[in-house]
Amino acid sequence: MHEQTVFVRAVHALATGPAFPGGRDGSAALVVLGVRADFYGRCLAFPELAAALRDGQLPLEPLRAQEIREAVVRPAHAVGLEPEPGLVELVLRDLGAADGGEGAGGYGPGALPLLSHALLATWQRRAEGALTVEGYQQAGGIAGAVAATAERAYARLSPARQEAAPYALLRLVRVDEDGRATRARVAREQLSQEAGARSGAALEVVEEFARARLLTVDADGITLAHEAVLRAWPRLHGWIETHAATLHARQQLGAAARQWDAEGRDPALLPRGSRLAAARELAAHPLGTVSAVEQAFVDAATAHAAAELAAERRRTRRLHRLLAALAVLLVLTVAGGAVALYQGRQAVAERGAARSAGLAFRATALSASRPEVSMLLATAAWRQAHTAAAAGAVLSSQAQSYAGRLTGHRGPVFATAWQPGAGRLLSAGADGTVRQWDTTGRRQGRVVAEGRAAVRALAVAREGGLAAWGDDTGAVSLWDAGTGRVSRVPGGHQGAVRAVALSGRGELLASAGRDGTVRLVRPGSAAGPETADAGLGPLYAVAVTRDGGQVAAAGLDGRVWLRDTGTGRTRVIGTTAHGQVHSLAFSPDGRRLAAGEWRDDVGLWNTATGEREAALEGMQDSVLAVAFSPDGSRLAAAGQDDTACVWDLAGRRRTAVLASHLGPVHGIGFSPDGRSLATAGEDGTLRLWRPRAAAGAVPSGSAWLDAALSPDRSLLAVAGQDGTVRLWDARHRTVRRTVRVSGEAVRAVAFSRDGGLFAAGDGHGGATVWRTAAPDRPVQRWQAHGRAVTSLAFRPGDPSSLATASEDGTVRLWRVTGAAVRPELRVSGHEDAVYRVVFLGDDRLATGSQDNTARIWRVSDGRELHRLTEHADTVLGLAANPAGTLLATASRDYTVGLWDARDGRRLRTLAGHTGPVTSAAFDPGGTRLVTTGRDDTVRVWDPRDGSLLFTLTGHTGRVRAAAFLADGGPLVSVGEDGTVRWWSLGVRAVLADACRAVGDVRRDTWRRLLPDVPYAPGCHPEGS
Repeated sequence: MHEQTVFVRAVHALATGPAFPGGRDGSAALVVLGVRADFYGRCLAFPELAAALRDGQLPLEPLRAQEIREAVVRPAHAVGLEPEPGLVELVLRDLGAADGGEGAGGYGPGALPLLSHALLATWQRRAEGALTVEGYQQAGGIAGAVAATAERAYARLSPARQEAAPYALLRLVRVDEDGRATRARVAREQLSQEAGARSGAALEVVEEFARARLLTVDADGITLAHEAVLRAWPRLHGWIETHAATLHARQQLGAAARQWDAEGRDPALLPRGSRLAAARELAAHPLGTVSAVEQAFVDAATAHAAAELAAERRRTRRLHRLLAALAVLLVLTVAGGAVALYQGRQAVAERGAARSAGLAFRATALSASRPEVSMLLATAAWRQAHTAAAAGAVLSSQAQSYAGRLTGHRGPVFATAWQPGAGRLLSAGADGTVRQWDTTGRRQGRVVAEGRAAVRALAVAREGGLAAWGDDTGAVSLWDAGTGRVSRVPGGHQGAVRAVALSGRGELLASAGRDGTVRLVRPGSAAGPETADAGLGPLYAVAVTRDGGQVAAAGLDGRVWLRDTGTGRTRVIGTTAHGQVHSLAFSPDGRRLAAGEWRDDVGLWNTATGEREAALEGMQDSVLAVAFSPDGSRLAAAGQDDTACVWDLAGRRRTAVLASHLGPVHGIGFSPDGRSLATAGEDGTLRLWRPRAAAGAVPSGSAWLDAALSPDRSLLAVAGQDGTVRLWDARHRTVRRTVRVSGEAVRAVAFSRDGGLFAAGDGHGGATVWRTAAPDRPVQRWQAHGRAVTSLAFRPGDPSSLATASEDGTVRLWRVTGAAVRPELRVSGHEDAVYRVVFLGDDRLATGSQDNTARIWRVSDGRELHRLTEHADTVLGLAANPAGTLLATASRDYTVGLWDARDGRRLRTLAGHTGPVTSAAFDPGGTRLVTTGRDDTVRVWDPRDGSLLFTLTGHTGRVRAAAFLADGGPLVSVGEDGTVRWWSLGVRAVLADACRAVGDVRRDTWRRLLPDVPYAPGCHPEGS
């Protein structure tokens, strides 16, 4: 403190020397101090600084857009350097400043340190008086510069501080229920208090990283300088992945403790059982240090549980004394022992069930973001206890596209390609190897090639056994799978090979490199390689059509070079507006070219006209790889955002997001049959996927609004928002016919009881009937209502009698023949829209309405027989059991009602949905009921006792209808997410499929994926 005082006084003397005669300022220097907001209070301890802060304070506001730009350009100009065109925009884009930054006033304080890191790294790679885009990218951009700075700061820490670093830095991270990480702000005092014995080391870590300008420290607390730090620094990213579940649990504990404290520490809010055990484990976790309130919360819960246990023990002691007194009564003693044994077993079972439910809940929460972990949790939940929640979690794994991982590479895997035939896959990586895999057995077949330089480019011919790859030395190699011979292509690139491509039969090989050239080779031909300079700077992508007639290349420039190999004519298409291109792929017919763009999109180009037809959106970062399915109907892309996506090209709609890699995804490819995908990642793994197996075929990407099964359960009619009805073969899960209804959305479909007819109602009030065997021409089409038709039902035993319900509040019965349509009955007792109609036999029908009632009517005279009034909101769905004696009502009030259809008595209420219930359907035997909801779930119930059997998750939008294909399952569901999903209800069979996907999980793998969950895999435990 003495040294600081002396220094402050010396600086003050320099700045405030005595005035010279005549009033001239006598200060020897102009002193400018930069003070972090969190040090403001410390300055007030020095009188000299307090006076300066009072009279000479100048608050610094965040930089605005133009000022950020000047911070890049003006220092460069000052030392005679010129930023290359596009560099400033690229830096600002990566910084997150291109669209206006954080807040209306400017960019957050964390932007400047990141900018400084990036500019220093770019300056160190300057070339010929310029700051270049290539230099910036070689440094890794914002992410690379930040990662290098962070690693240097970490290396400067002592071993004790390095040990405290994960604790200190992870306290600045918030993890949501899906495992996504964001910045959190923590007060310095809170961090110090919660660190306990590690307080000093933790605060020293903060100071070190603040000096490195990776943390922002101000009066409000401490936070990471930018969201980019979370992803850019691999060490921190690894800590987050390892401890994501612990961090999320820590946040939940904090929220529960704060609620308990705010509500007067109500004992009713204290955790019990498995929740208390989890809280105590978390409080003892090295990263789970708790605050005073949280510790008090855990202590109070522990004390409360101890008190309950003590009371239970007192009761047990009294029981023992009683048993001792009655020891002479042998029968009673045996009976008492049996009861105690039963109670002990029951307690164990209850603990197992609670743990199983917890694991199942986490499995459902992580199904989209971490499918592999979700499957592990689901199988573990079932092994723990065979509960309804565990069964639902296992069955919901059918919605996962994830099909397994392949490990063996020592470092990032940059490329992957399928070989012709069944189940053979090649991969190439940073370890210099090209490896072959057996995807059926999930094992490595052989190491095809091994070198010292990273292999970033790989291609396989669709026919024959030829494969090619290129490495960072500029060499290109060929492998004949039939002979096993590896040969090097003569010559080479002057720098790393970034892409290779083969025509369908392997007659043409193209390679592209950082030297800006495209080399064309015809394997087996005496002609030597042909080299062409594309004139676009460094190249990162190349593609060849199946027939070898066209070659495309692209890279840093962003434009695409095209060459007709027959005529030799070349042209350049596109602009630089979409950023550099990292991957290219021709469609199977060669008419389209897909480009993976730096600015998060996949561009689709017409190769004949050179026009950009569309951009496929959905990736959250640069696109690194693209691939067409063999039939050209789908396109897959892999990206910097750690995910891959699949699009339906007809509807240009994203149908799947594949998330499992722990880092960028560099490569992607469809299997020859189009059923599987393989991805290659920075995390050193290959992942296998089956997106169509999970979602069913989605040919148009239309939202489905209703569905109906034919009486023999062989056909499924699905109503589309695009104005069509699709007839599916329910056994083979393929679309048989697509029937155009009108330009309006189709709201309802139905089959006649003999299956000979099917009908559809549209949003304009129209109704149409077709013969199932000949859907080309309708039997009749007419205007049934003035507003949308919402439901249809054929009368049992009379296929020519059709009931229609409408938003106009009426139900109408029609006589439909080939000659004419004649109205027979109009039911108009409801006070609002009618959403469902169903027959309960030949002479009764039921309706559900927006007036919150369901009603049962006699068809012969339209008389209302029963009014079911206990729902609190709209009745959206109805279902009758095969005998017509039991009616299920699905309501917007989140419940399902079961009624005796004969007298209108309410039998029970089924509660479990967390949103409006949209439909209900019984299985053919009437022993199971399936319901769907706007909570995106499908639920299966036992209507006899009202128990919930399964909850199926996987739809990503409202589920509109479901139906059983047989007694007890399987079942099919359709939703507004555009998917048709088939669900097996056999838990053991689905469990076996899930276990095949996750494979043998050893303790070290389990610990890395689930560090806070005890090792208890549900598939193949280590040592079993």
